[in-house]
Amino acid sequence: MAKSASQPVALNPDTLTPATPAEFLTRGWLYYARGNYKAAEEDFRKALETNANDPEALYALGLNLLAAGRSQEAVEIFEKASNAAGAIDDHVRASMIQRLIKGHINRIRTGNWNLDR
Repeated sequence: MAKSASQPVALNPDTLTPATPAEFLTRGWLYYARGNYKAAEEDFRKALETNANDPEALYALGLNLLAAGRSQEAVEIFEKASNAAGAIDDHVRASMIQRLIKGHINRIRTGNWNLDR
């Protein structure tokens, strides 16, 4: 049966050839979603080569490290991402990213999101 226009198309990251940081970030998320944390990490780090303080790429790398069981490294990257998010012009977006990061760090350290702290 053919897919309708409203159904999402599953992208295979192995068929993509990224050239820009945004494309590496996108392919990294696709690898992450498939549980291929090694390939995802490579792409997230490649996305950071142009801008080492890209909060979205840092956040993605932090989540990937966490999923790969490397929680201490994830905390370091999350802290860097939180600092970088402060430079986002959209203050609501920056606040949301920082709050998510804070929750992940708290969960790693205490086992609870503790967003009030």
